[in-house]
Amino acid sequence: MVEFTDRASVEAWCKERTREEVIVFAVRNAASVYPVVSRPSEWSERHFDFHSCRAILTAAVTIMFDENAVTTAAGSAAISESSEYAASIDETFAVLSAYAAAAVYACAAASAVGAGTTRTDASVAASGAASAAAGIFSSHTNELFRASDIASQIASDGVAGVMKAPLWNGEAPEELIADWHVIRNERSKDMKVWGFWIDWYEGLLAGRAPDWELWREVALIDDAIWQMGPEAVAEAIAGIKAALTSKRLPLAEDLVADPVTGLFSVVPRDIANLPLLAASLGQVSDAVDDVLAEDANGLRETSSDILKLRRTVERYANDPQRVEMDMTSVSASLLRQVACEDLPASAAILGLQQVVQQTADGLRATHPEIAANRALLQGQARQALSDDMLEQIAQAGPLLEAISDVGLREEMRDDVYELTQAMRVGAPPLGGVLRDGGDEIVRIGGRGARMMLMLRKSPALVHKLEASTGYKAASIVGTLWVLVGLLWAIFL
Repeated sequence: MVEFTDRASVEAWCKERTREEVIVFAVRNAASVYPVVSRPSEWSERHFDFHSCRAILTAAVTIMFDENAVTTAAGSAAISESSEYAASIDETFAVLSAYAAAAVYACAAASAVGAGTTRTDASVAASGAASAAAGIFSSHTNELFRASDIASQIASDGVAGVMKAPLWNGEAPEELIADWHVIRNERSKDMKVWGFWIDWYEGLLAGRAPDWELWREVALIDDAIWQMGPEAVAEAIAGIKAALTSKRLPLAEDLVADPVTGLFSVVPRDIANLPLLAASLGQVSDAVDDVLAEDANGLRETSSDILKLRRTVERYANDPQRVEMDMTSVSASLLRQVACEDLPASAAILGLQQVVQQTADGLRATHPEIAANRALLQGQARQALSDDMLEQIAQAGPLLEAISDVGLREEMRDDVYELTQAMRVGAPPLGGVLRDGGDEIVRIGGRGARMMLMLRKSPALVHKLEASTGYKAASIVGTLWVLVGLLWAIFL
């Protein structure tokens, strides 16, 4: 257990720690008192919490990325924070907020010099963050108790463990949580602008593992954009999320836009072994007929799995990515229904499940990109689709159809229907093989993310879509933004 008695003892401890430990110490001290920075309403209007968020996040990124670009970004954040801090120190009515501001500034300064050659400077700055934060706790028996707790946690759990642990080891002071609720409630009025920062700080409080790749990209947003304010940064973050979504939830296809109308379409990748796929789909059709030949097998022409297989064979036989997704989904669905005894374990049912699984396996064996995509999707943590999420998808459906050409329009319509209507009926899910709409939301959201990237790269494209569809540019971009946000809530 580390026990600090004064600033000198804090500084002495910092000098014995690694660069990463010094910075995480400063970050955790500053993040602990961050909610106090916007206590006066005037500071909220100046977006003081926004500058503080930037400083803390960027400082945290330097823990993982010891590189010039990140260190430069930390320096810019420190300068931005220092200008706000300088304006605050004369406002004596807000002395506690000034302490918090000083802690955030010192945190940014520690990270900015932490990658340099003078470790003493980083230690001084980090101890300054702890000492400034201590001003918030002046009524406590030992005002450095928070710094002591953080140092003890670093000593026992290491940097990685600390960054994945809840911000407070135990109950946070009620007044600090009350301050956070004030900030959150105010900023929640505009989630498009403040949603990222609310989720970021809630993640710190809860101890969610940092998304270092996302944090790094946010930290590296050009300083000129940061100076434009929260709205400009929110737009840049939306672009970052769209790019990361496209990277993390890939599809083996190409999205293209019509040069005249702007309408989107997908071009499937070439089939590596066409005779094999044709034969496999023929076996699927035969197996479907075998199942439907006997009522005792429990499936009908109108059953969801049968409709999906028929549609795949008839419409998407030239799209290896779509065939693999649908076969994987139906295989899991059949296993789930047999396990729940909604379907009999008959030879025909088990034969159909085996054929569709073999078709999916064959595609992954002959298409490395599809195999890599499936492995990536299976490794993603996934949240359940809430009723509110399904409602947002349903509302987006008509626009998604309008901005798509005939072929993609049918796919969008089918996937939205599958998510918002077909999935609401049937047996409850079974762990490991549940039918949860994962592939459908990957197609809808992943394509939406790529559409958004194309619109950002070619602003003229959105005007073509306006003329072709009757939807306004703001509505098109806003809907795609919502879809990207849903993917982050579900998968990322």
